[in-house]
Amino acid sequence: MGLSGCTRDILLDEENSAELSLSQKEVVLNNSNREIDINVTTKGSWNCITSSDWLECTKSENKIHLKAKVNHTEYERVATVIVTMGLVTEQVLVKQTTSTDNPNGSIYTSKTEFQIDQWGSRFVIPVYTNSKNWVVLSSDDWVTARSNIVKGEIQVTVAETEERPDRSASILVRDVNTGDNFAVKITQKGIMFIILPYLEFGTSIDPLIDFEVARKSTVVGIPGDNSGAYGAINKDMCKFVTKSKLFTRMEYRFVDDKMTQAYAYSNLYQLESVYDEFVDFLIEHGFVPDEGSGRFFNKKMEMMAELKLSYNSEDVHILYTYLPNQKEAFPTFEELPGRLSNVPGWVDYDKDKIYDWETANGGVTTKKDGVVSTFSKTRTIYYTSTEPLAPEKSTYTLKASADDQGREKITGLSLKFRASDTNKFFWEKDGIYYLTDEFMQLCTKSKMKYLGKSGEGHIFNNPETGNSYNIKVVMESGKASVTMSVTP
Repeated sequence: MGLSGCTRDILLDEENSAELSLSQKEVVLNNSNREIDINVTTKGSWNCITSSDWLECTKSENKIHLKAKVNHTEYERVATVIVTMGLVTEQVLVKQTTSTDNPNGSIYTSKTEFQIDQWGSRFVIPVYTNSKNWVVLSSDDWVTARSNIVKGEIQVTVAETEERPDRSASILVRDVNTGDNFAVKITQKGIMFIILPYLEFGTSIDPLIDFEVARKSTVVGIPGDNSGAYGAINKDMCKFVTKSKLFTRMEYRFVDDKMTQAYAYSNLYQLESVYDEFVDFLIEHGFVPDEGSGRFFNKKMEMMAELKLSYNSEDVHILYTYLPNQKEAFPTFEELPGRLSNVPGWVDYDKDKIYDWETANGGVTTKKDGVVSTFSKTRTIYYTSTEPLAPEKSTYTLKASADDQGREKITGLSLKFRASDTNKFFWEKDGIYYLTDEFMQLCTKSKMKYLGKSGEGHIFNNPETGNSYNIKVVMESGKASVTMSVTP
């Protein structure tokens, strides 16, 4: 920045150089009061310059007129005005705050509001005054304020909170001599309660650890250590104990060194007591509830949050899964490709009726009776098909029913589809497969209710037929194909 001068040249007047005085040598301006005059007493010619482009100084007879531009920053700024008369020099220190309070009182500061996290803090507040007799008083005992008149500052200590609601306190600062005063407001956030996990899916482990440690979580497991159940190897989870009173544990799954899922663990009864508040919290963060399913979708963040219950403990968790938006169309089947499981009463088919149906619908087998296991007492029958819309292979499992005079019934049907049909079910991004919008619409049309993921499989249920479906991608020789297991 260059120096800007007032309108007259500096004139050296050796005879009168001994006398030069200013009415003020330090002034404070702000965004409401950006101008001030300073009286100059001298017998000779004088001039003034400033080193800052945000401050103008104008000479007018025996006064300096200072005018500051608006301070758009969050910080106080300082400039110097140099007044010269011959070989004599005086300086004016000019401070400009972002405050709009009146700076002409005898005591003031540049910042009067502070936001503190739940852990508390220690900090100082600068105080601008010429007074040597000023005092401070805190309105609440969780804020300790001590004046340091020598350093011109307030030393503040805010205690850690144990309560959920935010809380506020004030520090009153008063000049004893003049009665001028101002208040500093301290607002402290309540304890961590309802929190989100780290949701930057696809990231590596280091930014995740930085995030959790920053909010005071403790690392209790990383992939490859012995933090698995009963000391087993933890293959893919990064685990934390948090400071949240509701979600006390966070776990993150990594696949190929990339984060794919996040688990926020809570207690069933505690979460149940604040569930409506939790739902409101998710809605505030852009999640839209899928009524009756326990799932919440956030299209903007491309993810799903899903309530998961535990059947053998009071643990419950919210599973957050990356769910990228599908960018192109993937045509699917006209009807659910469930083969015989689409037929009402299919569970009562024996091996002969299965043979008749498969033969009539393009199925081929080399062994109509299948293979009987003497250990499990089950019969397994394999069929293949060359029909273009049929599965490549259908595997039936039958077992004798104890309450039906030993007659065999179907207990399961496994369908394996051709690799060319994979995009009728799933679409792929970065090596991960997601159910297509079109297939999900077909499932809804087929009255199938999506229950979520179990391992690598997507679980559906048809309340009308009682059929349950497990649909997943399997890799063979580098190619992806789909299996559908149907359980009556």
